[in-house]
Amino acid sequence: MDLRPGSPLPCAGPGAYPASWISGVAREPAAPEIHAGASSLLISYDNYCVTGNANALTAEGFGLIEYDPARNLLSLLAVVFNTVPGLQLPPQQLLGSPVFTGDGYLYLFGFCQAGPPPAGCGHGSVFVVRTVAQPAYWLNPLTYQYWTGDGWSPDQAAAHTLMLAGHPFGISVGDYTADGHGLVMVEQTSLAGGFQVWQARSPAGPWRRIITGQVPAAGAPSAARRACAVPSSAIRNSAQTASCSSRPWCVP
Repeated sequence: MDLRPGSPLPCAGPGAYPASWISGVAREPAAPEIHAGASSLLISYDNYCVTGNANALTAEGFGLIEYDPARNLLSLLAVVFNTVPGLQLPPQQLLGSPVFTGDGYLYLFGFCQAGPPPAGCGHGSVFVVRTVAQPAYWLNPLTYQYWTGDGWSPDQAAAHTLMLAGHPFGISVGDYTADGHGLVMVEQTSLAGGFQVWQARSPAGPWRRIITGQVPAAGAPSAARRACAVPSSAIRNSAQTASCSSRPWCVP
């Protein structure tokens, strides 16, 4: 899903064009004086330079934008992390799946896909980042902290993967604590529809794998597609987060 026609960052070359994709959305905590359910939505997005007839994507920025559903208004676009045009943004800064957990922080998730370097990180890694849950902080890149495995650090190089058994080609995280399911992460593990679902009580984990599966091909019989439906309400709810909007190469 496109958030806007393209990024303001230069993107040149035959057939090249800038593009932005939504990487997550979350309802902001409502202030006490605001009626429940009337708060704004925080939308995360990533900027890319698309080249070679869409065969190559260079991630160049991550940003946030607020949407006020009551007035149908978007705030100004704010790029939090960006890089020199043409250079890849570090995966620790290419973020999405915003989550407010009620502890005063905004959490965002990123990943380095499975594959050989420089495009991948071997089996892949999943990162979580936090900042204070107020616009003055989440719009300031200097306030972001990375989970290191035993604490939080402002150094992106210290970011530690949340799960050793992950093989991410894409991720999407949602908060289902109100439904008794905690945090749920859907991890795309292949370009052929493979996925894993993880569950945790807090963004830093520990994350517990609760299912591994394969999305049926589009031409599969309807009975086969129905057979993939999981009766657990936790997984059915988590499937709603796997919209594939978090990364443009995600296979629905």
